[in-house]
Parts: sequence; structure tokens; C-alpha cells
Amino acid sequence: MGTNIQKFRLGEGDYRGERFADAECYPNDLKNNNDLLVLTRPDIILDIHRRFLDTGRTDILETCTFGATSIGQHDYFWHRPEEGSHKDQQYFQEVVDAPELKALVRELNLAAAWPGRHATKRKLQTASPAWWPGPSAPCPSPVPCPPT
Repeated sequence: MGTNIQKFRLGEGDYRGERFADAECYPNDLKNNNDLLVLTRPDIILDIHRRFLDTGRTDILETCTFGATSIGQHDYFWHRPEEGSHKDQQYFQEVVDAPELKALVRELNLAAAWPGRHATKRKLQTASPAWWPGPSAPCPSPVPCPPT
């Protein structure tokens, strides 16, 4: 999915859309946060899904939610200037428990269902079966494990 998104040569504005346009509320760069595109540019995600299915060599799609977790989104939306570079287990527990990140992650994952479902539904009406099982990827950020 990520390689296909790169082909669109999207800019910061594509990732921000109207929803995240206010740089004072969202001061971090959002470019390359591909998970956001399900909210700001779902047309691109749908187009990629359709292209995969139209090749005739794909009949299973996944969602564009590789980093749609609190930990995956914290670099873009977690505003803690005092944190420095020390990210320990307690830090990540705060990230996971942050209500604003939980709400965003829920919204991302719900919105990510639409393009895949829509593309597979369209394929079912025209040809062979297509499936959409949901996400299938690990978290993009390493999380420190407590010493054993």
C-alpha cells in the first residue's frame, strides 16, 4: 500500500485535509502518515484498492492501518515537548492510555474499513470473489520491553 501511495506524490496538505489543517492544533508534520489518508483522502485509498483488484491477480485486500495505533500515531499527535528522547515503558503506557489518541485510532480503523469494503463489494458485483480481512501488520514503532 505504502509504495502505491508514494506514486501519488502527496504533499502535506493532502495528509492534513480540512480536518487537520490547523497547524496550531496539529503542529507536527503529518506527511507520510499514510493511515490519515482514510480520513483526508479516502479516494486515493479506494483507487489503490480498485487497481489491485482490477489486475485480476488480487482478491484479498487489507486496510491501510499499519500505524493506526496509539503508539503508531503518537509521533504525529502527541504533544509533550518535555519528553526529550527518553521513551520508556511508562511513557508508552501514557501514550496508549491517552484519550485523544484512543479516539483518533478508533476513527482511523473504522474509516479504513470503507475503501476496502467498497472495492470488494464492487468486485463481487462484476466478477470473482474478493475478500477484505482487515489489517495485517505489526506496529511501526519499537516499544521497549521491561528488563527481565
